[in-house]
Amino acid sequence: MSSKRGLVRIADPFSGGHLSVERKYAVLHAVNVLKTLKLEKKLPRDVDVAKQVATEYACSIPFVKKLIKQARENDGVIPARKGKRARSALSDADVALLTTAVRNYALRDEQCSTAKLRGCLPADKQHVTNQTIAAALRSAGYRWGRVPDDSRKKDLDETYVVYQKEYAKRMLQHRVMINGGGSLRRPLIVLDESYVHRYHTHEETWLRDDMKFKNRTGGGQRLVIIGAIVYIPRHSGPDKGYIDAMWVPGSFRIWEVLTDRKKREANEAAYAGSLDDYHGNVKTKQFEDWFGEVCTTAQKEFGDCDIIMDCASYHRRRVGETAPTAASTKAVLQKFLDTHGIDYPPGAKKKRLHELVKANKHLHKQHFAVFDIAGRHHVEFTPQYLSRLQPIERVWAAIKNAIAREPPSANMTELKKKVMLYKDIMVTQRVCLSALQQAWSYEWELAEPEDHPDGCPLAVMRGYECPTDDAELDLVGPKE
Repeated sequence: MSSKRGLVRIADPFSGGHLSVERKYAVLHAVNVLKTLKLEKKLPRDVDVAKQVATEYACSIPFVKKLIKQARENDGVIPARKGKRARSALSDADVALLTTAVRNYALRDEQCSTAKLRGCLPADKQHVTNQTIAAALRSAGYRWGRVPDDSRKKDLDETYVVYQKEYAKRMLQHRVMINGGGSLRRPLIVLDESYVHRYHTHEETWLRDDMKFKNRTGGGQRLVIIGAIVYIPRHSGPDKGYIDAMWVPGSFRIWEVLTDRKKREANEAAYAGSLDDYHGNVKTKQFEDWFGEVCTTAQKEFGDCDIIMDCASYHRRRVGETAPTAASTKAVLQKFLDTHGIDYPPGAKKKRLHELVKANKHLHKQHFAVFDIAGRHHVEFTPQYLSRLQPIERVWAAIKNAIAREPPSANMTELKKKVMLYKDIMVTQRVCLSALQQAWSYEWELAEPEDHPDGCPLAVMRGYECPTDDAELDLVGPKE
């Protein structure tokens, strides 16, 4: 087994037909080097060899321990990966049954999953895999996804595109390069609101573009969710630059909203807001009171932070003077132009003055109430219609997808328990940091090439590596 106590015997990766990934054997060699140094008392006895190697090779500790176990059990040889099991073929008649079932689900306005469709197959085909069914449906012209929603397609003008690039440039300035990877200059807080219905289901289904299908996420009473996640960079120690993620203490809140029109009309004071959009269930004062508590807690626990939120109307309550409009008087328009040093003809009419104001409206610095509430924190608003820039959106998706996989809740009390349960189970370090990494990558794409710092890989988080076939990353960054 081992030539020395604790060492792992390693076979030649290119001998005896045992072809394996060279990187795995390099990991084992590194393990033996550190173990040898410990045996020679050149390293402290409390050094965690698996953790040190995992950090060096950007893989997880369980993955390193699995390699050591495999090498010891197989006389130094890492077993090759087993080939995939051959899939059972589906006949044309079976595919016809599947497509008919998809159309029937669409007529009933229900989502259909691959597991549901297996039930329509004959008894001798119940063992087929989900991948086989999915491949058969795709070959028949079906796809797994959401129904296209034309109402969300927006024509973005040049001014909006410029704002996207300016936002990406500002966010790059909040990062710093540490030990070959990107990190944060100071803690970052991302906050948002979401919702879940009592009969929440998956938004995706099997469909074809020519099918008439009303995509919905369930009905029943609505539960509004609000929360804030903080990303904390480590500024000292061997793990300097790595980022930790957690909920801001006390920031996660839920409250029930009735969607039944008659019940709401009977008690409009308690259930004020829009029936169709959960944004109507959040009042400006309600949000600002909650935001003030989050800022106070963050200042006490983490110090000065950067805060990211979207452009919802209750996030952007204006205070102070606003930019002139077409309804403003001629004197107000002239004052705006004089203040910003914009020349205009002495006898210009009001229409001409308004055109000049509209063309230079970006010079007016709007002031919002959240800026005063934030205090020493810095607030940034993400561009509209770009949820990919909001890491917390993927956190909501993890919670809601877990709820959708279960049977519908019997009542709102059960739904609240599910939300609080999956808030702790599904929102892990891996989920939060992976969401931040994807937002970083998209910001890097939006920014102009000249805004990219030379030689600074700020698009990739310090210690972050996407999971591959040869690595099992349970967490992003080092494990404790």
